[in-house]
This record gives sequence, C-alpha cells and structure tokens, in this order.
Amino acid sequence: MERDTISLYLTLELTKSATPGEIKKAYRKLALRYHPDKNPNCEDQFRSVNHAYEILSDPQKRRIYDRYGAVGLNMADTMGSTMFLDPEVEAVVLAFFCLVSIIIVSVLIWLIFICLRVDSTIQWPWSVVFIPLWLVNALILWATVYRIKNYDPAKNEELNGQFSAQQQQQQQEEEDDEADEQDGLLGSSQKHISKLQHRINQYIM
Repeated sequence: MERDTISLYLTLELTKSATPGEIKKAYRKLALRYHPDKNPNCEDQFRSVNHAYEILSDPQKRRIYDRYGAVGLNMADTMGSTMFLDPEVEAVVLAFFCLVSIIIVSVLIWLIFICLRVDSTIQWPWSVVFIPLWLVNALILWATVYRIKNYDPAKNEELNGQFSAQQQQQQQEEEDDEADEQDGLLGSSQKHISKLQHRINQYIM
C-alpha cells in the first residue's frame, strides 16, 4: 500500500521541502482566496487548506505525515498521542530498548558465571567471570561519550528559544499585514480591512 505523503503539500501549493515560513505564507494567501466571506462556494477548499496547515505547521505531525502519510496521523489520533509515531522519538526509544536489553542479558550472563564459579562447576579466573560486567560498563561508557560527542548546543538553544521564535514570527506577521494594508491588497475600505484582518488572524493563530 503506497503512502500518500504529498497531498497536503499540494493543497497548500507547496513542495515537501517547504520551510515553516513558506507554509505560513502559503496558508495566509490561500485563506484569503478561499475565505467563505469572500468566496461562499469555496468552503470545502477553505477547510482543506485549514486541515493541511494544521498538520504541516506542527513539526511533530509533519514528521509523522512525511514518513507514514495520513495513515500515520490516523493512528496517532487513535492512540491519543503523536509521540510514539514521531520518527525522532522512535529512533531514541529503539536505541534505549536495545541498550537496556544488552545490559540485562550481560548482567544475567554474569550472574550465571558467578553461580557456576561458586559451585566450582567452572574453574575460570574471577577476571574472566567478570567479563560480562566489564562489557556492560564499556557499553555505558560508550553511550555516555557518544551522547556528549553528538550533543548539539544549537539545537538545544533552538528548543529553549522556541517561544522567542514564535514571538518574532508573530511580529513578522503583523508587519506583513501592515504592508498588505498599505498596498491596498485587502480592499479600499479601512473598516473592511480591519474586519477581514481580524478574522484571518483568528484562523492563523
């Protein structure tokens, strides 16, 4: 079964490589074009545009859609959470369980070796008996070093500054609205401009 991972982008007249800014800009443009107050016969298109924007403007939902398509989104709705279908979260969860599984198996083997050594079933030196435990320590050390080496301060700063980015984006939208007003793109009547602008902002925010 082929996954549909492009239709929402086509609805917004975009490609899959579109940036969040391009998605926002395309939505505002199409929201103006298909708004029921302006085109009463375009309610279906307006709902489709809203739905596409709702998915693609959410980074987590967008990642799920890009990988699994609408089926993945439906599964996420059924589960009540998008977290476990997020490709980034999925990779972290799989790596965690693999690491834990290896540690548990190594510890069990180590306990078996200790029991056999205590019962004198085997005559291995204690240094050999403790090899599984050393492997566990080496694995934990490797995971720690790998995490430190691949730590991305820029990404962490980006997550911490997400709120600031949203504020900047909102400010940019206000500046764009002012530019549209000056160019007369929303009509000649100042009262009509303010009213329509308010409604558009409600749909965007």
